[in-house]
Amino acid sequence: MILPRFKCMLVKDHLVYDRPDLFCAYIQGIAEKGDLECTIQPWRKEKSLQQLRYLHGVVFVLCSQASGYTVNEVKGLLKGEFLTEYVVSKTSGKEISIVKSLADLTMRQMSTFIEDIIILAAKQWSIVIPSSDEATF
Repeated sequence: MILPRFKCMLVKDHLVYDRPDLFCAYIQGIAEKGDLECTIQPWRKEKSLQQLRYLHGVVFVLCSQASGYTVNEVKGLLKGEFLTEYVVSKTSGKEISIVKSLADLTMRQMSTFIEDIIILAAKQWSIVIPSSDEATF
């Protein structure tokens, strides 16, 4: 289930919300069902649509052309290379690898992923991928 996110900040020992009207409406809607649970964490900047367009329209395409793999193959290979995490399986107790989804990346993680690909592309396939400012997509 996808839960809504509400941006807030601590001002003189009080939480101040960007959109208090939406927050209150949401809380009132679910409060009728009983007890509530509240989780507070640092605000996570989501990746931008510009980053996604650049990644899919420039980075993956140029890597595909240089490597001979299809765009989807390149995407899978690069995600496997840079977005693999190792976790312990809850069923077997063994360590298994999981490739993170692009949907789960923050803006900073997406920037790091793109930078890692640009470095790999230069070393592996001798190509220079233009920056997002220089590229047309």
